[in-house]
Amino acid sequence: MGDINKIKIIHEIKNKFSVDDIILKKFIEQIENSNYKDNIERFFRGYKVEDNFHVLFSAMPWVKLIHELGQVQLPTLSKETYQVPDFTIFFETSKKEHRPILLEVKSVKGDSQSLEVMSKQLNACVEYSKIVSNTFLYAIYWDKYQTWTLNAIENFEVKTKKHKITFFDAITNDLSVIVGDITFLINQPIYRKTICNKSITDSKNPQHQKFGVIISDSVSINNINFIEIESFESAIIDSSIKMKVIDTKIDGDKTTITEISNINYFLKLSTLTLRHLAVFNVKLNEQYADISRRMIVEFFKKLNITKSFSIPAVKTVTSDILYKQAFEESWVNKNYSLTK
Repeated sequence: MGDINKIKIIHEIKNKFSVDDIILKKFIEQIENSNYKDNIERFFRGYKVEDNFHVLFSAMPWVKLIHELGQVQLPTLSKETYQVPDFTIFFETSKKEHRPILLEVKSVKGDSQSLEVMSKQLNACVEYSKIVSNTFLYAIYWDKYQTWTLNAIENFEVKTKKHKITFFDAITNDLSVIVGDITFLINQPIYRKTICNKSITDSKNPQHQKFGVIISDSVSINNINFIEIESFESAIIDSSIKMKVIDTKIDGDKTTITEISNINYFLKLSTLTLRHLAVFNVKLNEQYADISRRMIVEFFKKLNITKSFSIPAVKTVTSDILYKQAFEESWVNKNYSLTK
């Protein structure tokens, strides 16, 4: 068994079982390549990103299957020509057909604004995709923005031995809408009215840091007609939308706080789901991701917030194929065809 496969197994054991540091160290000592051994935490971080992608995108509305591909390649020399990507996704089209895409997962750490991949690796993935006749994309996690993008290789700048893509090019040419990762366009203020009560001491409701137990939350887009929401829905606002207090009314132990969102937002469903779950400090899993995604969609539906189906700024052969597959005979594909 190769060292890379050993590291993958150690990662899975570490995440699925309770293993003490001594046993874990013994596993790691069996890795022969000293460079791999010294950088094992980097491998673990990479596998964690893949795990998160697997779970998060399984919750996207049109994903019917997301399958991790076994990457144990024999003969070893096959890696000179082919590289098996990380995942296959089957997505549902507007005609209720299921279509496959291949994805290689990458992440951009910290404040970095660009991703570089070795041309040799990219070309090997492309060659594999050609043989199996499936479209190939990169799934990129941008740590600074807590955002995933799906990008075609044509959007990368070709350098001597590397291909490079900036965050701006990645987000403006994002293709994740084909799996249902829609964008919510918030171009009007959202008002939130929160009522708190200091006299309540035995409630399990969330607490305001200054005014006591939160009795109720309600939201509005005109500051007149308010819709009452649950604390889980209010957390959607807390996780992604900056609010400013515009009024505080105190009546004995009861306080009513009115807030307003102060800027426009373009929020992707996958980003909203990640941020929403982070508020509750829970480990990302299939059940939580699905519940959160559904709650977010219903929340914005209550507010009549516009759903946007993004169209890439630069159309490519890959985007032409995918938009035709995903949205054929729909208004989305017609809009795509009309753009330059």
